[in-house]
Amino acid sequence: MHHRIFIALNISDNLKSEIDKWKEKFKKNFTVTFNKIRWIKNENLHITLIPPFYASETDFQNLIEVIEEVVSRFSSFDINFYNISYGPNLFNPRLIWITANATKEIFILKDALIDNMAKLGFLKKSDLRLRRDFLPHLTIARFNQFDFKYFNVKKIDEEFEFKERLNEVILFESILKKEGAEYKILKKFNLKK
Repeated sequence: MHHRIFIALNISDNLKSEIDKWKEKFKKNFTVTFNKIRWIKNENLHITLIPPFYASETDFQNLIEVIEEVVSRFSSFDINFYNISYGPNLFNPRLIWITANATKEIFILKDALIDNMAKLGFLKKSDLRLRRDFLPHLTIARFNQFDFKYFNVKKIDEEFEFKERLNEVILFESILKKEGAEYKILKKFNLKK
Protein backbone atom coordinates (compact mmCIF):
# COMPACT_ATOMS: atom_id res chain seq x y z
CA MET A 1 0.00 0.00 0.00
CA HIS A 2 1.29 3.46 -0.88
CA HIS A 3 0.97 6.45 1.42
CA ARG A 4 0.83 10.12 0.44
CA ILE A 5 3.50 11.81 2.53
CA PHE A 6 5.34 15.12 2.74
CA ILE A 7 8.09 16.80 4.76
CA ALA A 8 7.51 20.02 6.68
CA LEU A 9 8.86 22.33 9.35
CA ASN A 10 6.90 22.58 12.58
CA ILE A 11 5.92 25.89 14.18
CA SER A 12 5.65 27.00 17.81
CA ASP A 13 2.56 27.26 20.02
CA ASN A 14 3.28 31.01 20.33
CA LEU A 15 2.90 31.46 16.59
CA LYS A 16 -0.27 29.35 16.59
CA SER A 17 -1.67 31.60 19.32
CA GLU A 18 -0.96 34.73 17.23
CA ILE A 19 -2.70 33.12 14.26
CA ASP A 20 -5.74 32.36 16.47
CA LYS A 21 -5.91 36.04 17.48
CA TRP A 22 -5.86 37.10 13.84
CA LYS A 23 -8.60 34.59 12.95
CA GLU A 24 -10.86 35.91 15.72
CA LYS A 25 -10.46 39.47 14.45
CA PHE A 26 -11.15 38.29 10.88
CA LYS A 27 -14.25 36.37 11.98
CA LYS A 28 -15.73 39.43 13.70
CA ASN A 29 -15.16 41.69 10.70
CA PHE A 30 -16.03 39.33 7.84
CA THR A 31 -18.68 36.84 8.99
CA VAL A 32 -19.93 35.97 5.49
CA THR A 33 -16.43 35.26 4.25
CA PHE A 34 -15.50 33.40 7.43
CA ASN A 35 -18.40 30.96 6.99
CA LYS A 36 -17.08 29.82 3.59
CA ILE A 37 -13.56 29.02 4.85
CA ARG A 38 -12.08 25.72 6.10
CA TRP A 39 -9.52 26.68 8.72
CA ILE A 40 -6.49 24.46 9.15
CA LYS A 41 -6.34 22.97 12.65
CA ASN A 42 -3.46 24.30 14.73
CA GLU A 43 -1.85 20.87 15.03
CA ASN A 44 -1.68 20.71 11.22
CA LEU A 45 -0.04 24.10 10.63
CA HIS A 46 3.38 23.71 9.01
CA ILE A 47 5.80 25.03 6.40
CA THR A 48 6.01 22.50 3.58
CA LEU A 49 9.58 21.70 2.48
CA ILE A 50 8.93 18.70 0.21
CA PRO A 51 5.41 18.56 -1.28
CA PRO A 52 3.39 15.33 -1.20
CA PHE A 53 4.75 12.21 -2.87
CA TYR A 54 3.93 8.51 -2.56
CA ALA A 55 5.93 5.89 -0.67
CA SER A 56 5.23 2.31 0.37
CA GLU A 57 5.34 1.10 3.96
CA THR A 58 8.52 -0.83 3.15
CA ASP A 59 10.16 2.46 2.04
CA PHE A 60 9.46 4.20 5.35
CA GLN A 61 12.53 2.97 7.24
CA ASN A 62 14.92 4.00 4.45
CA LEU A 63 13.16 7.33 4.12
CA ILE A 64 13.34 7.97 7.87
CA GLU A 65 17.07 7.16 7.86
CA VAL A 66 17.67 9.62 4.99
CA ILE A 67 15.72 12.42 6.67
CA GLU A 68 17.39 11.71 10.02
CA GLU A 69 20.86 11.87 8.47
CA VAL A 70 20.17 15.12 6.62
CA VAL A 71 18.45 16.87 9.55
CA SER A 72 21.29 15.88 11.94
CA ARG A 73 23.63 18.17 9.94
CA PHE A 74 21.48 21.29 10.44
CA SER A 75 21.01 23.67 13.33
CA SER A 76 17.73 25.36 14.19
CA PHE A 77 17.27 28.72 12.49
CA ASP A 78 15.04 31.79 12.46
CA ILE A 79 12.50 32.81 9.86
CA ASN A 80 10.52 36.06 9.73
CA PHE A 81 6.84 35.99 8.84
CA TYR A 82 5.64 39.29 7.45
CA ASN A 83 2.27 39.15 5.63
CA ILE A 84 -1.19 37.55 5.53
CA SER A 85 -2.95 37.45 2.17
CA TYR A 86 -5.02 35.32 -0.17
CA GLY A 87 -2.93 32.82 -2.10
CA PRO A 88 -1.44 31.47 -4.16
CA ASN A 89 -2.21 34.66 -6.13
CA LEU A 90 -4.93 37.29 -6.50
CA PHE A 91 -6.13 35.83 -9.81
CA ASN A 92 -6.76 32.36 -8.42
CA PRO A 93 -7.40 32.72 -4.67
CA ARG A 94 -8.14 29.50 -2.84
CA LEU A 95 -6.34 29.85 0.47
CA ILE A 96 -5.21 32.27 3.12
CA TRP A 97 -1.51 32.12 3.88
CA ILE A 98 1.14 33.81 5.95
CA THR A 99 4.32 34.38 3.99
CA ALA A 100 7.87 34.49 5.34
CA ASN A 101 11.24 35.63 4.10
CA ALA A 102 13.17 32.84 2.45
CA THR A 103 16.40 32.25 4.34
CA LYS A 104 19.62 30.66 3.14
CA GLU A 105 19.17 27.90 5.76
CA ILE A 106 15.73 26.84 4.55
CA PHE A 107 16.95 26.58 0.93
CA ILE A 108 20.03 24.55 1.89
CA LEU A 109 17.94 22.18 4.06
CA LYS A 110 15.34 21.72 1.31
CA ASP A 111 18.02 21.06 -1.34
CA ALA A 112 19.86 18.59 0.89
CA LEU A 113 16.63 16.63 1.47
CA ILE A 114 15.82 16.60 -2.26
CA ASP A 115 19.35 15.51 -3.25
CA ASN A 116 19.57 12.71 -0.68
CA MET A 117 16.04 11.44 -1.29
CA ALA A 118 16.65 11.46 -5.06
CA LYS A 119 19.76 9.28 -4.63
CA LEU A 120 17.54 6.57 -3.12
CA GLY A 121 14.80 7.00 -5.70
CA PHE A 122 12.18 8.66 -3.49
CA LEU A 123 12.17 11.76 -5.68
CA LYS A 124 13.37 12.76 -9.11
CA LYS A 125 15.85 15.63 -8.94
CA SER A 126 14.40 16.89 -12.21
CA ASP A 127 10.89 17.24 -10.73
CA LEU A 128 10.17 20.92 -11.35
CA ARG A 129 7.62 21.21 -8.54
CA LEU A 130 10.45 20.54 -6.09
CA ARG A 131 12.71 23.24 -7.53
CA ARG A 132 10.17 25.93 -8.45
CA ASP A 133 10.34 29.29 -6.75
CA PHE A 134 10.04 28.49 -3.07
CA LEU A 135 8.14 30.92 -0.88
CA PRO A 136 8.06 29.76 2.73
CA HIS A 137 4.50 30.07 3.99
CA LEU A 138 1.87 28.74 6.36
CA THR A 139 -1.46 27.87 4.79
CA ILE A 140 -3.93 28.77 7.54
CA ALA A 141 -7.17 28.29 5.58
CA ARG A 142 -8.57 26.86 2.35
CA PHE A 143 -11.74 27.61 0.45
CA ASN A 144 -13.42 26.68 -2.79
CA GLN A 145 -12.38 29.28 -5.36
CA PHE A 146 -15.99 29.35 -6.65
CA ASP A 147 -17.13 30.58 -3.21
CA PHE A 148 -14.85 33.60 -3.49
CA LYS A 149 -17.60 35.58 -5.26
CA TYR A 150 -19.60 35.48 -2.00
CA PHE A 151 -16.76 36.87 0.11
CA ASN A 152 -17.34 40.31 1.57
CA VAL A 153 -13.60 40.92 1.59
CA LYS A 154 -11.88 40.58 -1.77
CA LYS A 155 -8.38 41.45 -0.66
CA ILE A 156 -6.31 40.64 2.39
CA ASP A 157 -2.92 42.29 2.65
CA GLU A 158 -2.00 42.65 6.30
CA GLU A 159 1.29 42.90 8.10
CA PHE A 160 1.95 39.91 10.32
CA GLU A 161 5.33 40.32 11.95
CA PHE A 162 6.54 37.27 13.80
CA LYS A 163 10.07 35.93 14.22
CA GLU A 164 9.95 32.15 14.51
CA ARG A 165 12.71 29.76 15.57
CA LEU A 166 12.40 26.55 13.52
CA ASN A 167 13.53 23.53 15.54
CA GLU A 168 11.76 20.51 14.09
CA VAL A 169 11.23 18.71 10.79
CA ILE A 170 8.17 16.45 10.51
CA LEU A 171 7.33 13.60 8.17
CA PHE A 172 3.55 13.78 7.65
CA GLU A 173 1.08 11.48 5.98
CA SER A 174 -1.65 13.31 4.08
CA ILE A 175 -4.92 11.41 4.05
CA LEU A 176 -7.29 12.85 1.45
CA LYS A 177 -10.91 13.10 2.54
CA LYS A 178 -14.01 14.78 1.09
CA GLU A 179 -13.88 17.57 3.67
CA GLY A 180 -10.15 18.15 3.10
CA ALA A 181 -6.80 16.55 3.85
CA GLU A 182 -6.13 15.13 7.29
CA TYR A 183 -2.51 15.05 8.45
CA LYS A 184 -0.92 12.35 10.56
CA ILE A 185 2.55 12.76 12.08
CA LEU A 186 4.73 9.78 11.17
CA LYS A 187 8.02 10.98 12.69
CA LYS A 188 9.59 14.12 14.17
CA PHE A 189 13.24 15.07 13.66
CA ASN A 190 14.97 17.71 15.81
CA LEU A 191 17.35 20.24 14.32
CA LYS A 192 20.47 20.86 16.42
CA LYS A 193 20.04 23.52 19.12
